[in-house]
Amino acid sequence: MEHYNESQRACDVVAEKEVSLSWPFVNTRWLVALVLMVAFARVKAQQVEINGFLRDSLTSEPLIGATILAKGDLQASAAANLSGYFTIRIPKGQYELFISSLGYKSIALSLHISSDTILNLWFSPDAINLREVTVTAESAVDRIKNTEIGTVRLSMSEIKSLPVLFGEVDILKTLQLLPGVQSAGEGNTGLYIRGGGADQNLVLLDDAQVFNTGHLFGFVSVFNPDAIQGAQLIKGGMPASYGGRLSAVIDVNTKEGNYRNWTTEGGLGLLTSRLTVQGPIQKDKSSILFSARRSYLDLITKPFLENNGVRGFPYYFYDFNLKTTYRFGDRDQISLSAYTGRDVLALNLLQGRIKANLDWGNRALSLRWTRAHSRRLFSTYALIHNRFGFSALTNFDNIEANVNSDISDYSFKADWEFVHSPLLKFKAGVQYIFRSFTPRRSDARIPDSEVSFSNPLNISRRLAHDIAPYLQAEWAIGDRLRVNTGIRLASFTQVGPYDYVQIENGLIVDTLSYRSFQTITSFTGWEPRLSASYSLSEHSSFKFGYNRNHQFVHLVSLSSNSLPFDIWVPSSVLVQPQSGDSWSMAYVQLFSQNRFEFIVEPFYRTMKQQVEYREDYVPQINGELEREFVFGKGRAYGLELLIRRRQGKFQGWVGYTLSRTERQFDLVNKGQWFLSRFDRLHDLSIVANYSPDKRWDLGLVFVFGSGQPITVPERRYFIEGQVVNQYGPRNNFRMESYHRMDLSATYHFKPRKRLRSSLTMSVYNVYSRKNPLLYFIEPSGSLSDGSLGLQAKKLYLFPILPSVTWNFQF
Repeated sequence: MEHYNESQRACDVVAEKEVSLSWPFVNTRWLVALVLMVAFARVKAQQVEINGFLRDSLTSEPLIGATILAKGDLQASAAANLSGYFTIRIPKGQYELFISSLGYKSIALSLHISSDTILNLWFSPDAINLREVTVTAESAVDRIKNTEIGTVRLSMSEIKSLPVLFGEVDILKTLQLLPGVQSAGEGNTGLYIRGGGADQNLVLLDDAQVFNTGHLFGFVSVFNPDAIQGAQLIKGGMPASYGGRLSAVIDVNTKEGNYRNWTTEGGLGLLTSRLTVQGPIQKDKSSILFSARRSYLDLITKPFLENNGVRGFPYYFYDFNLKTTYRFGDRDQISLSAYTGRDVLALNLLQGRIKANLDWGNRALSLRWTRAHSRRLFSTYALIHNRFGFSALTNFDNIEANVNSDISDYSFKADWEFVHSPLLKFKAGVQYIFRSFTPRRSDARIPDSEVSFSNPLNISRRLAHDIAPYLQAEWAIGDRLRVNTGIRLASFTQVGPYDYVQIENGLIVDTLSYRSFQTITSFTGWEPRLSASYSLSEHSSFKFGYNRNHQFVHLVSLSSNSLPFDIWVPSSVLVQPQSGDSWSMAYVQLFSQNRFEFIVEPFYRTMKQQVEYREDYVPQINGELEREFVFGKGRAYGLELLIRRRQGKFQGWVGYTLSRTERQFDLVNKGQWFLSRFDRLHDLSIVANYSPDKRWDLGLVFVFGSGQPITVPERRYFIEGQVVNQYGPRNNFRMESYHRMDLSATYHFKPRKRLRSSLTMSVYNVYSRKNPLLYFIEPSGSLSDGSLGLQAKKLYLFPILPSVTWNFQF
């Protein structure tokens, strides 16, 4: 493995000459005019450019999000993109350059810039503590001045240092510890962000959408930590380059692989084993990474349970990541990223009377080409395919039933970035998606006979075109004010072939047939975006963000069911698209020499055309799902507080959210507003990491949250020997408050030749809090003798759970 000494400064510097809808406040046409007018902003003459790539000195991977600050006659900053590329335009003169990236040594350069300059930098990991996240004062300045609001970036060094359930490092569970983000339940990876549902988050893996984010019914995320480079959460001030969901964006990027040396890393835990191999195909030009993970409870328990007539634990999951990248000089790069993951459950009960085989999972494939056309124009093109599918084959007393659903996308995406000046940057792009939905296909039959049952209604696929161009601009007005404004046009068209069935009184009265690619219905909506930052001082700023979003795909779930059984449906004649408006403000303050960051952020969000099942809906094999929905509106508002330390041996944060989330449906709860099941009035997270020396890392997590609202019976009657429940208002009862503490300790063994390893010991739910998962009524006694009684009880999942994981790398 190659290392850079201090004299090399971990960088190369090369200089060369340049070679050739309407919305609430402002009418949309005025916003478009404003975006175009900034192109005529006045800038200083005789400007030159500094641009280049920022990479890891050991692996040559790009340092996404690394910050560059130039101080001189004019102060300018930039951040490296997905390829590690940056560009800054400044007037000629003497400058101090400060470049930093999480977990790496910072670089400070003093340069006289008289011509266009290429600056390719290779960063060395922090030699003092490879696990320590280092943030310089210079990068803190960019956090004050940039227009990002409600945006958090997490490196894998931060994520891997926290105690987690089963010892499984998890990106999504780390995000749950941030203000404004709450989990879907005990140990679950589902995310409810600022009052939105799990389906209202745009989750991306190398540009490909991920529709189901969890293995093991949501207890483990689909993201293998050894294959991931980092993650970004956007919960407010969403840029125009993102769309398709109302609530938030979770953008996850995989590693490109080591361009310089072959390495192997992995881990052995109580639940899964992991193995990742990466290395160069052609040194410094191309790389490949392969990562695999599998749970093995089914294999471990099989020998112990066979004698009892049970064939092991009948469940397992696995996932694979593959990525290969090729660089054509410093201007072009092509990468191919692939992911597949499956959950498999096989049941054999009552001596074979009941059999069930369930299979579900994601598939994603993306081909990305990035190109630096010049020092000012950068582009990215991508071809993407993603799919989520679920299938269930059951046999009960010789009656076979088959149920399946899936959603798949084929898309093309293009983005262009243009740096006009230090004061003005443009970004534009377009994304086209061809969507295919099978919300539910079901049938049943008796083997070896002609008896079968199938859905009498339309079960054909739903097809749609989804296209969204956008334009955004970011410019600086003086030294204090920065503005990022944009516009996105969201368009969705459902097309044939499709047979639309008209039903009256439960009977089919007519059928309208549409031929291939014939338009059935279409929706279009403008999505204005605006975020701004005003610097009050070098250490504080005020920020504002607004965005409108439309959502054309919907996940409709029953409260008694969990993913992956929930169903995705498209907008159609029967299902209108969701829409939402989001406002947020933030006050950001750095203090104690920028070691601490304090953020207070109020938000308000409105949502229209929210989708739920009607109150009397009963799941059934036959029936067209869209006719079982009701539609309403929602709102969420609250206040988020965050204080964070990102320097030194002791790091962590304290986050608190005070919020309210409500829904209103004309056909639910008598049309009255009610608390959403996502509502959590109080939410507190305390996260601490301490590295006393090179051998030990200690971690602590404490969480507290108000109980989840649920609907419970207010009265029970006995009518003809049957218990009849009388329910009160929707979500009229709140469960007990949730709280839990987790601890972890990681010991890093002394390196032996090329082997580096560590042992992580963690304890989930240290004081064994019995947090309720659900409540149920248990009867006792007998009605006949008058001794019948009813008692409310609670079910909880996890008491104190210790775990041990051995991680290695060579």
